[in-house]
Amino acid sequence: MVAFSTIKPGDVLYSVERQKMGNTTMRRDAIYTVAIQEVHDDHAIASWNGNRPTRYSQQMIGKLRRNKPEPKPDIFERARMARMARRSQDQPA
Repeated sequence: MVAFSTIKPGDVLYSVERQKMGNTTMRRDAIYTVAIQEVHDDHAIASWNGNRPTRYSQQMIGKLRRNKPEPKPDIFERARMARMARRSQDQPA
Protein backbone atom coordinates (compact mmCIF):
# COMPACT_ATOMS: atom_id res chain seq x y z
CA MET A 1 0.00 0.00 0.00
CA VAL A 2 1.17 3.51 -0.82
CA ALA A 3 1.10 6.60 1.39
CA PHE A 4 -0.21 9.68 -0.42
CA SER A 5 2.72 11.78 0.83
CA THR A 6 5.26 9.52 -0.94
CA ILE A 7 3.92 9.73 -4.51
CA LYS A 8 5.34 12.07 -7.15
CA PRO A 9 4.62 12.71 -10.84
CA GLY A 10 6.01 9.95 -13.04
CA ASP A 11 5.51 7.16 -10.48
CA VAL A 12 4.01 3.90 -11.73
CA LEU A 13 1.81 2.14 -9.20
CA TYR A 14 -0.22 -1.07 -9.51
CA SER A 15 -3.88 -1.79 -8.94
CA VAL A 16 -4.96 -5.36 -8.11
CA GLU A 17 -8.61 -6.29 -8.62
CA ARG A 18 -10.57 -9.52 -8.44
CA GLN A 19 -12.41 -10.43 -11.65
CA LYS A 20 -14.87 -13.18 -12.50
CA MET A 21 -13.68 -15.66 -15.10
CA GLY A 22 -16.62 -15.53 -17.50
CA ASN A 23 -19.95 -17.09 -16.56
CA THR A 24 -18.67 -19.00 -13.52
CA THR A 25 -18.03 -18.50 -9.83
CA MET A 26 -14.24 -18.72 -10.28
CA ARG A 27 -12.21 -15.54 -9.86
CA ARG A 28 -8.74 -14.33 -10.76
CA ASP A 29 -6.50 -11.39 -9.84
CA ALA A 30 -6.10 -8.71 -12.50
CA ILE A 31 -3.09 -6.36 -12.27
CA TYR A 32 -3.28 -2.88 -13.86
CA THR A 33 -0.77 -0.03 -14.00
CA VAL A 34 -1.58 3.43 -12.65
CA ALA A 35 0.69 6.23 -13.92
CA ILE A 36 0.75 9.35 -11.73
CA GLN A 37 0.56 12.55 -13.83
CA GLU A 38 0.13 15.33 -11.23
CA VAL A 39 0.06 15.53 -7.42
CA HIS A 40 -2.00 18.18 -5.58
CA ASP A 41 -2.63 18.79 -1.87
CA ASP A 42 -5.66 16.52 -1.53
CA HIS A 43 -5.74 14.49 -4.78
CA ALA A 44 -3.67 13.24 -7.68
CA ILE A 45 -4.27 13.02 -11.43
CA ALA A 46 -3.45 9.53 -12.67
CA SER A 47 -3.95 7.34 -15.73
CA TRP A 48 -5.30 3.85 -15.02
CA ASN A 49 -4.23 1.14 -17.50
CA GLY A 50 -3.31 3.72 -20.16
CA ASN A 51 -6.71 5.42 -20.13
CA ARG A 52 -7.43 9.14 -19.92
CA PRO A 53 -6.09 10.70 -16.68
CA THR A 54 -8.68 11.06 -13.89
CA ARG A 55 -8.74 12.39 -10.34
CA TYR A 56 -7.66 9.98 -7.58
CA SER A 57 -8.40 10.80 -3.93
CA GLN A 58 -5.98 10.04 -1.10
CA GLN A 59 -8.10 7.02 -0.17
CA MET A 60 -7.93 5.61 -3.71
CA ILE A 61 -4.14 6.12 -3.85
CA GLY A 62 -3.82 4.31 -0.52
CA LYS A 63 -5.20 1.11 -2.06
CA LEU A 64 -2.54 0.96 -4.79
CA ARG A 65 0.75 -0.93 -4.56
CA ARG A 66 4.24 0.41 -5.18
CA ASN A 67 5.81 -2.91 -6.32
CA LYS A 68 4.31 -5.05 -9.05
CA PRO A 69 2.69 -8.09 -7.43
CA GLU A 70 3.64 -11.54 -8.68
CA PRO A 71 0.64 -12.95 -10.58
CA LYS A 72 -0.74 -16.17 -9.13
CA PRO A 73 -1.47 -18.94 -11.64
CA ASP A 74 -5.18 -19.59 -12.00
CA ILE A 75 -6.78 -23.04 -11.91
CA PHE A 76 -6.44 -23.58 -15.67
CA GLU A 77 -2.78 -22.62 -15.71
CA ARG A 78 -2.01 -24.98 -12.81
CA ALA A 79 -3.78 -27.83 -14.64
CA ARG A 80 -1.87 -27.10 -17.87
CA MET A 81 1.45 -27.06 -16.03
CA ALA A 82 0.62 -30.39 -14.36
CA ARG A 83 -0.22 -31.97 -17.76
CA MET A 84 3.04 -30.71 -19.24
CA ALA A 85 5.02 -32.14 -16.31
CA ARG A 86 3.32 -35.53 -16.71
CA ARG A 87 4.05 -35.56 -20.46
CA SER A 88 7.73 -34.81 -19.91
CA GLN A 89 7.97 -37.66 -17.39
CA ASP A 90 6.20 -40.12 -19.74
CA GLN A 91 8.51 -39.45 -22.70
CA PRO A 92 11.63 -41.65 -22.80
CA ALA A 93 14.97 -39.87 -22.66
